[in-house]
Amino acid sequence: MSDQETVWKAIVLLNEGVYKIWSLYITWYTWFFGSNLIVLSWIFVNKGQTSSFNDNKAFVCGIWVVMNLLGTTTSVMLSLHSHRINRRIRDLIGVSEPSVPVRANDILPNDMTTWGGLANALALVIMGGLWAALYLR
Repeated sequence: MSDQETVWKAIVLLNEGVYKIWSLYITWYTWFFGSNLIVLSWIFVNKGQTSSFNDNKAFVCGIWVVMNLLGTTTSVMLSLHSHRINRRIRDLIGVSEPSVPVRANDILPNDMTTWGGLANALALVIMGGLWAALYLR
Protein backbone atom coordinates (compact mmCIF):
# COMPACT_ATOMS: atom_id res chain seq x y z
CA MET A 1 0.00 0.00 0.00
CA SER A 2 1.41 3.39 -0.97
CA ASP A 3 1.85 6.26 1.46
CA GLN A 4 -1.01 8.12 -0.22
CA GLU A 5 -3.34 5.14 0.20
CA THR A 6 -2.33 4.85 3.86
CA VAL A 7 -3.07 8.54 4.44
CA TRP A 8 -6.47 8.35 2.73
CA LYS A 9 -7.31 5.23 4.74
CA ALA A 10 -6.48 7.19 7.90
CA ILE A 11 -8.73 10.03 6.72
CA VAL A 12 -11.58 7.61 6.09
CA LEU A 13 -11.15 6.04 9.55
CA LEU A 14 -11.09 9.45 11.25
CA ASN A 15 -14.17 10.51 9.33
CA GLU A 16 -16.11 7.32 10.05
CA GLY A 17 -15.15 7.48 13.71
CA VAL A 18 -16.32 11.04 14.23
CA TYR A 19 -19.57 10.41 12.37
CA LYS A 20 -20.23 7.34 14.54
CA ILE A 21 -19.60 9.40 17.67
CA TRP A 22 -21.96 12.12 16.42
CA SER A 23 -24.61 9.55 15.55
CA LEU A 24 -24.50 8.07 19.06
CA TYR A 25 -24.41 11.53 20.62
CA ILE A 26 -27.42 12.83 18.67
CA THR A 27 -29.40 9.72 19.60
CA TRP A 28 -28.55 10.24 23.29
CA TYR A 29 -29.19 13.98 23.10
CA THR A 30 -32.62 13.52 21.50
CA TRP A 31 -33.76 11.12 24.20
CA PHE A 32 -32.18 13.10 27.03
CA PHE A 33 -33.57 16.46 25.93
CA GLY A 34 -36.98 14.86 25.33
CA SER A 35 -36.91 13.29 28.80
CA ASN A 36 -36.13 16.70 30.29
CA LEU A 37 -39.11 18.21 28.50
CA ILE A 38 -41.49 15.39 29.43
CA VAL A 39 -40.59 15.40 33.13
CA LEU A 40 -40.60 19.19 33.41
CA SER A 41 -43.93 19.36 31.56
CA TRP A 42 -45.44 16.76 33.85
CA ILE A 43 -44.30 18.69 36.93
CA PHE A 44 -45.54 22.04 35.59
CA VAL A 45 -48.90 20.59 34.48
CA ASN A 46 -49.36 19.14 37.96
CA LYS A 47 -47.98 22.42 39.37
CA GLY A 48 -45.56 20.41 41.48
CA GLN A 49 -48.45 19.33 43.68
CA THR A 50 -47.64 15.64 43.76
CA SER A 51 -46.43 14.66 47.18
CA SER A 52 -43.77 12.31 45.80
CA PHE A 53 -42.18 15.20 43.92
CA ASN A 54 -42.45 17.66 46.80
CA ASP A 55 -40.91 15.14 49.21
CA ASN A 56 -37.92 14.65 46.90
CA LYS A 57 -37.74 18.04 45.20
CA ALA A 58 -34.10 18.76 46.08
CA PHE A 59 -32.99 15.30 44.98
CA VAL A 60 -34.94 15.26 41.71
CA CYS A 61 -33.96 18.79 40.70
CA GLY A 62 -30.36 18.26 41.83
CA ILE A 63 -29.97 15.09 39.78
CA TRP A 64 -31.39 16.75 36.65
CA VAL A 65 -29.17 19.83 37.09
CA VAL A 66 -26.07 17.61 37.43
CA MET A 67 -27.07 15.47 34.43
CA ASN A 68 -27.62 18.61 32.32
CA LEU A 69 -24.22 19.96 33.35
CA LEU A 70 -22.61 16.65 32.38
CA GLY A 71 -24.48 16.75 29.07
CA THR A 72 -23.27 20.31 28.52
CA THR A 73 -19.70 19.21 29.12
CA THR A 74 -20.12 16.30 26.71
CA SER A 75 -21.52 18.62 24.03
CA VAL A 76 -18.59 21.04 24.33
CA MET A 77 -16.05 18.21 24.37
CA LEU A 78 -17.59 16.64 21.25
CA SER A 79 -17.47 19.98 19.48
CA LEU A 80 -13.78 20.42 20.39
CA HIS A 81 -12.96 16.84 19.42
CA SER A 82 -14.61 17.32 16.02
CA HIS A 83 -12.58 20.48 15.49
CA ARG A 84 -9.35 18.58 16.28
CA ILE A 85 -10.30 15.77 13.90
CA ASN A 86 -11.05 18.31 11.16
CA ARG A 87 -7.62 19.88 11.69
CA ARG A 88 -5.99 16.43 11.57
CA ILE A 89 -7.81 15.59 8.32
CA ARG A 90 -6.70 18.93 6.87
CA ASP A 91 -3.09 18.11 7.79
CA LEU A 92 -3.37 14.63 6.26
CA ILE A 93 -4.84 16.01 3.03
CA GLY A 94 -1.90 18.41 2.72
CA VAL A 95 0.59 15.57 3.27
CA SER A 96 -0.99 13.11 0.86
CA GLU A 97 -1.65 15.23 -2.18
CA PRO A 98 -1.36 19.00 -1.98
CA SER A 99 -2.90 19.40 -5.43
CA VAL A 100 -6.12 17.51 -4.58
CA PRO A 101 -9.05 19.98 -4.57
CA VAL A 102 -10.57 18.45 -1.42
CA ARG A 103 -10.94 20.51 1.69
CA ALA A 104 -11.21 19.02 5.16
CA ASN A 105 -14.54 20.81 5.56
CA ASP A 106 -15.84 18.79 2.58
CA ILE A 107 -15.10 15.63 4.53
CA LEU A 108 -16.05 16.75 8.04
CA PRO A 109 -18.18 19.92 8.21
CA ASN A 110 -16.34 21.80 10.95
CA ASP A 111 -18.80 24.69 11.15
CA MET A 112 -21.75 22.34 11.59
CA THR A 113 -20.07 20.20 14.24
CA THR A 114 -18.89 23.27 16.15
CA TRP A 115 -22.32 24.91 16.01
CA GLY A 116 -24.15 21.67 16.82
CA GLY A 117 -22.10 20.93 19.90
CA LEU A 118 -22.21 24.48 21.25
CA ALA A 119 -25.92 25.00 20.50
CA ASN A 120 -26.77 21.74 22.25
CA ALA A 121 -24.58 22.74 25.19
CA LEU A 122 -26.45 26.05 25.48
CA ALA A 123 -29.81 24.25 25.34
CA LEU A 124 -28.72 21.96 28.18
CA VAL A 125 -27.51 24.92 30.26
CA ILE A 126 -30.95 26.49 29.83
CA MET A 127 -32.60 23.19 30.73
CA GLY A 128 -30.43 22.91 33.85
CA GLY A 129 -31.44 26.49 34.71
CA LEU A 130 -35.11 25.51 34.45
CA TRP A 131 -34.49 22.68 36.90
CA ALA A 132 -32.69 25.05 39.28
CA ALA A 133 -35.53 27.56 38.99
CA LEU A 134 -38.07 24.80 39.70
CA TYR A 135 -36.17 23.90 42.85
CA LEU A 136 -36.07 27.53 44.01
CA ARG A 137 -39.77 28.22 43.51
